[in-house]
Amino acid sequence: MPAGLMAKKYGRALFEAAVSGGEAKLETIKNGLDLASERLSPAALQLLLSPTMSRAEKDGMLKDAGGVGAAQELLNFFYLLIDKKRMNVFKEAHGEFFSLYERHKGILRAEARSAAPLDEKQRERIVKTLEKRYSAKFIISYFTDPGLLGGLTIKIGNDIIDDSIRNRLNEIRNSLLK
Repeated sequence: MPAGLMAKKYGRALFEAAVSGGEAKLETIKNGLDLASERLSPAALQLLLSPTMSRAEKDGMLKDAGGVGAAQELLNFFYLLIDKKRMNVFKEAHGEFFSLYERHKGILRAEARSAAPLDEKQRERIVKTLEKRYSAKFIISYFTDPGLLGGLTIKIGNDIIDDSIRNRLNEIRNSLLK
């Protein structure tokens, strides 16, 4: 099984275990996972696979990485990755967990591209419009794209909202050619 699919499988399994424990458990596991992701370097992840490191040493390292109150489900997740020698998929599994978490919380991510930087009022208007249209909370990354003549493009997952001047001109041209 390719590493990407394996990472998704592990991330989903941890998410399902977290959700089944209720919202408080979900938050505890998410926070511990985020903390562990920050604290465990690639070298530390490989060290956890070392047969010379005792289970007690690994347990201490993982509890430190996941925070003092690390959930047992999170520790079990790490031990599963260790036992299966799959610590290499940890970061991707964390990414899958985080995507599922955001979807569960009704949060969508978007990328907005404009010809010139947007001021705060314009950004607020974009967020309000998208939140109303999609009935979700949005986290938007803003980029300046000098290739745009003007207007705005927004990418939400596989959806693209193209309100650029170039797109409008193409639509006018196409309607005139009919």
